This record gives sequence, structure tokens and C-alpha cells, in this order.
Amino acid sequence: MKMQTSSEFRRSSLAALCSSVVIAGSLVLPCIELFCSNRAEFTFGLGRVLLISAAFAVFVILLLWPLQMLFRHCKFFDTLIALMLATGAAIWLQYAFYSEIVPDLSSDQVGFTPIVLLFMLFNLLLLLLPYALFLWQKKWFVRHCLEVTVIILAPQLLPVVWKMATYTQPNYDFYEYTIDEDEKFTFAKEENVILLVVDAMGEYIFRQVWQKYPELRQSLKDFTCFDRMVSTVPSTSYAVPAMLSGINYSGNHLEDGEAKHAEYLKMACWSENSLLLNFKKLGWHTDAYPFILQTVCYSPELLDNAVIRNDHEQSNQLLLDVLFSRMTPLFLKFLLKDSYLMLTDPFVTPLESSAVSMDDPYDWTFYQQLGKRAAIGTFDKGFKYLHLQGAHAYIRTDEHLEYTYNTDVVRQLRGSLKNLELLIEKLKELGLYDQALIVVSGDHSERYTQETVTMIKRAGETHEQMQFNSLPAKLSDLAGTVLAEKKLRPVQLSLFSYPPVISTGETRLSVIPTILPVGTWSKKADATDPFQEELVLSDMNFVTEKDCLRIPVSGNKELPTEVLFMVQHLHNKEIWQTESVALREDSLPPNFYQLSLEGLPDGDYILFQVDKYTVQDTSFTNEISTTSDSYNIAYFPHYLILRNALPSFSKRYPGIIPRPMTINEKIVFEAMKPYPQLIIPDDSTRTRFGLRLKENSTLEVLLPEAEKRLSLLLDMKIITPNGLTLEIYHDRKLLHSQAVKPANKEFFPVEFSLPADVVASRNAKLQFRIVRKFLNREKRTAYKILLSSLQLKEKR
Repeated sequence: MKMQTSSEFRRSSLAALCSSVVIAGSLVLPCIELFCSNRAEFTFGLGRVLLISAAFAVFVILLLWPLQMLFRHCKFFDTLIALMLATGAAIWLQYAFYSEIVPDLSSDQVGFTPIVLLFMLFNLLLLLLPYALFLWQKKWFVRHCLEVTVIILAPQLLPVVWKMATYTQPNYDFYEYTIDEDEKFTFAKEENVILLVVDAMGEYIFRQVWQKYPELRQSLKDFTCFDRMVSTVPSTSYAVPAMLSGINYSGNHLEDGEAKHAEYLKMACWSENSLLLNFKKLGWHTDAYPFILQTVCYSPELLDNAVIRNDHEQSNQLLLDVLFSRMTPLFLKFLLKDSYLMLTDPFVTPLESSAVSMDDPYDWTFYQQLGKRAAIGTFDKGFKYLHLQGAHAYIRTDEHLEYTYNTDVVRQLRGSLKNLELLIEKLKELGLYDQALIVVSGDHSERYTQETVTMIKRAGETHEQMQFNSLPAKLSDLAGTVLAEKKLRPVQLSLFSYPPVISTGETRLSVIPTILPVGTWSKKADATDPFQEELVLSDMNFVTEKDCLRIPVSGNKELPTEVLFMVQHLHNKEIWQTESVALREDSLPPNFYQLSLEGLPDGDYILFQVDKYTVQDTSFTNEISTTSDSYNIAYFPHYLILRNALPSFSKRYPGIIPRPMTINEKIVFEAMKPYPQLIIPDDSTRTRFGLRLKENSTLEVLLPEAEKRLSLLLDMKIITPNGLTLEIYHDRKLLHSQAVKPANKEFFPVEFSLPADVVASRNAKLQFRIVRKFLNREKRTAYKILLSSLQLKEKR
């Protein structure tokens, strides 16, 4: 082996150092760029990213440089340096070009298709290009390694430097602190001031609740309702700070960014009339439990339940997950498949508990916790800010806080206010109600307009019934009112210092929703089954009102030209439909369809909505303008029951008489059909393609008496990108376990024996559970189980 001269050593050392720097820079610069481009998504700051990136870059350089220097005497040293430089260039091309122009086609989302193969080929050629070029001219690249390093890193460094120079991190406290909920329902021993925000409690729906549910009046009799309240900026992140501080946002909230909102939030929470600041200065226990992050300052100087954020696990995983996804070549994702997913799964952000969930409503959880955890704390005086979902989407609970489609914003708001009733009840049980100052307010209306209401119960105040005051006021008046009522500010700041304005009980015209009446029923001569057509399942909630139904108009799709409603009688199969009603282009779009049921005979029905769309062909190839009509027919997943012209809805088939299955009987699932042999769970949906169940749904099968062993054969479909394990239980007993292949869109059989004790019970309670392959990645996936058929068989 030939010894190197000092000049040759310097040349080799420089080449090894440059190639190491290229790889280190190509790895860390995308990380910094990704953070700066999405800074509001993370709970840590730029300084932390720079520190960790610098440490990682130094580690990579110190690792690669000596490793390459070990081969400096070898004849393939130039080839090694060229390969290292090419690797740095390939990482740059992968992140900066391919991942920017090509959609994310992860192997857990799509299969091998011609378009995917085309993208994979393009990705492969793009990455091979630097290797071919650098190996072809390896001596030149090694000789000019310093210039090559600048050429590769400069295009990556310049945009990063620019973004860092223009980087402004919103000055939110949640980067440093988080909220501790241990004392969420713990109250002070002597004095309590409670601000309860009921999201989307608009004036109109509050009046509807007040009229429809008179039992609420007894619970709230000690309150004064200010029914002309205005939310200056009808958005939660601006309305709540206004309530807490008395300061309205002066900018344009639709155009101003997060940095300006953060400035406003901090200024408001630390302002002269800030409730948090004033009560904290007096030594009160102050805590807040916001619905969204950006409504209060998370400072221990303001909140007793603000604690130091000990880790940034969620943000770390989010950054690494996106970075790995963008840096991994598409063909490697598909070739490695499960190995790639398994390696990167720990870096996928686990699904955080959301304030709003369709399957586990926020207010229901609040109600359960309040009932169990309400207690008196060790502190004498306390201020507490709480927040309810109220009439905020999703609209999926009724006045009993039960999950259902048969609901609307009015019923959901009534259910939400059960939390207020329970709060009052618990305060009375604890002997704290009389001296408590309670402020209950909406932050905006259910349509994000300004009109809302506020109810206030002052300490020691009692009434025979709730007082209504139509004094024009703003949410920002509440901070002054609270401070004045606690004798911390002049009495003139209190809304109660003004002469009350007698309420007329009328709703402001601007908040009354637009309603389109639909009705005039007639029987169709042609009783063709509507399910022979291409139908969709309606996901709109609905509500019964005396002799009519109120159905919201979807704001997520184009308004139809005309609309009509149709029903099919469950027993005699008669079809009835309303007159078609046109939606006028020159008038305001309706918020609701009000479907009158007058003229429709009593009976049990399936309800359909028929939307007609008229499209005018204005293409230049047509000399004569023509129009074409298309129809969208949707069926509602509940049965309409009409008795004495009064409607109600049932999730279960009305009038069904249960019976056990017979041996070898096969049930084929169809939309809205009766199945007396089964007890179908309320959380299921009967579609045209089968019975759709959720995870952990329980389907009960009524069994006959049998001496021999029985088995069940299910035809089912579970679409999974990665594969999973399906487990079927009876109570806690595992009946069957079966692997489900990934990307299988076909129905597959599942057959298993029923134990003797299950057969003897005459009722198989089948619960379906999913065992996920990748715990983090698939927490984001709520699997649906589709059953096309079920057959009871006798084992031979």
C-alpha cells in the first residue's frame, strides 16, 4: 500500500469532508425548511430545531469523514467519494423536486397501478441521474469537490436562510406550557366565578330551546338573560379572549395571520381588565379549560393549571413522519412495504384526543366527568373558564346527549345545556351555588354570525323566573361586568348598572334561518322500488316538528335546481311524493327544508330526498343552447313512523316480530330491509351493499334449539391498506380470529363454530374487534365492517 504525501492527504481529507458535509446538509436542511414552512403545527421553536439539526449534522460528519478516510489508500477511494456526493445530491432531488411535484402515493394507501408504476419509474430515474453523472466523471468531481459541495448545498441553504430570516413564530404560550385537567371540576370553598362558554349558542336556537323545553326554566330561574348580545368577531379564538379581557380584536381576522392573533391574545390576557390577571393578583385560584388552543395564554402567572410542557412528543413525531415520508423514494416504499411502515410507524403522530369527535361527543364526556369529579378544593376563592361543544359541529347528539342522526342544532344545544343544569345541581350539593357568580355565554351563532345570548347569575341573586334584558351589549362587556360585580371596578362597568330593556321575545331578523316549505303529497301510479336506482345514503341530520320535518340544506355541495321528497310504505310498497319545489336563484339560499306531512296517510315509511340539477350546455360547438337534467336520490337511514299525522323516527324496523334463524337459513343484507332473526345495533347502517358495522359493534343472532353444533358463515368486506386481524367475540369469549389481507376490495368468507354454551343461550352476541398492524399509523383509521350475508349452518 502506497503512503500518501501531505498534499495527497489534504486532498483526500477535503474530499471526504466535503462528501460528509453534503450528506449531512442534505439531511438537516429539509428538516429546517419543513419546520419553517409549517411552524404553527409544532409546539417547539426554531431554536430547538436548529440546535438538534446542528448536533445531528456534526454527528453525521464525524461519523462519515473518518470512515471514508480509512479507505484513502484504496484505489476505489474516488469512486467512494463520488458515490457519497451523488447520495447527497439524490437526497436533495428527492426532497426538493420529486416530493414537491408528485402527490404522496404511500404504499399504505394505493396499490400497483399504471400511474403508480409511471411515478415509480420517474422517481427511480431521477435518483439514478446523479449516480450516473458522478461515477462517469468521478475524478473531476473529486478534484472539484469543494465547488460541487457549494452547488449541491447552496440551492438548499438559500431558501432555508430566507425562511429563517423572515421567520416569525406566533407568540403563543402553548409552546412552553400545557393544561393540567386534574382540577377541572374542583371548586373553591367560599367564592366561585365561573365562565361557561357554550359554543355556537346563537340567539335563534337558544329561543327555540327555551320554548321547546320548558323544564329548563326552573333550572335557570335565577339567571338574567341578555338576549341582544353581539360577538364582535364571531370566532371562538377571538370571542373568548374578548370575554376574558373586555378588548375586541381591531384587525381583520379573516386576513390577519397567527402572529397578529397571538399578539392580540397576549395583550388581551394581560390587559387591565383581564379576568385571569385580576383574580390571579388577588390570590384566587384561576384555571381554564379551552375548547381550542388559541383562546387563553398558557402562563403560570395567569393560570394555576398551566404546567411546563415536559415533552414535544406529538410535534417530534409529526416532523419526523413527514420528513421520512418525503425523503423515502416511492419505489422503496412499495418494495419494502411492511418493513418501511414498521420502521416509520413509531414516528407517526398518534391520534390526539380531539375536542370534537363524531363517535365520542365532547359534551357527553364533560357530563360524565362533571357528575363523577365535582368536588370542593383546598383553595378559598376561584375563577374557572369552561367550554362546551354546544351547537358546534358535528351535530350528532340529541337533547339527552345520545348519539343519533335524528337531531338538529336545537336538540344538540338542549343536550349541551344539561351540563349547565348538572353544574348548578353539583354547586348546590356542595353548598356553593348561592355565592357563585356564573356567566354562561355563546361565542357566536350556529351559523357563525354575531348574534348570541349571555346568561348571568350574580352571587345571592334569586328569581321566580329568568329575567330577560334586551340591552344592546357585546361579549367584551362581560369582563367589566364580572369585575364590577366583584367590586373590583366601578359599578358603571356592569351591564346591570344600566336600566333594563324589556325583552319583546322576538328574535333579531338577521338570525332567523331561511326555510323552504315542501309538501302537497300525492300517490305515484308507478310504484317502482326506488332502491332499483342508484341511491346514496343521506348523512344529514333531521328533526321532527309537530306535523312536519325539518331537514338542513347541505352547505358542502351545489344547491339543486329543484327538490322533492318521496316515501315508500314498508308494508304495501306504495310510493308517495311531494310536489317539486324550485330553488330560486334571485333569493337567499334556504337553510332548511320544512317538509309538511299533511296529506300523507299514517304508516311506516322509508324517506327519500330527490335533488334535481339542470345544466345548461353553453359550449361554442352548440349553436342552440340546450339543457340536461340529472337527479340525485338519497335515502335516510331511519324509518319514518306516522301516527295521527304526527311523525317520529326509529332506527329499528317498526312492527318486527323477532324469531330465531333456521338451520341453513341465509340472510342477504339490503338497504332498510327487516331482519327478525337479528338484533341489529343502533350504530350500524343498512346500505345497498350490506350491513355496515363499526368496530366493537355487537350484532345479536337469535338461534334455534339445536342438538348438533352450529356454525356461522359471514360474507364480509374490510378495506385495509396494510392488513389486520379480525377478532369476533361472544361477550368476552373469543370465537374466531382471522387475518385480513391488505387492499382486498372483495367480500371474503368468515366461518366459525358456535360453542355449546352459546347455542344453549339461543343468542349469539357477535362483537367485532380490529387488531391493527401499525399502532400509531392506523389510530387514524376508523375501520368499517360490511356484511353482505350471514348463514347459520349445522356442523356435521
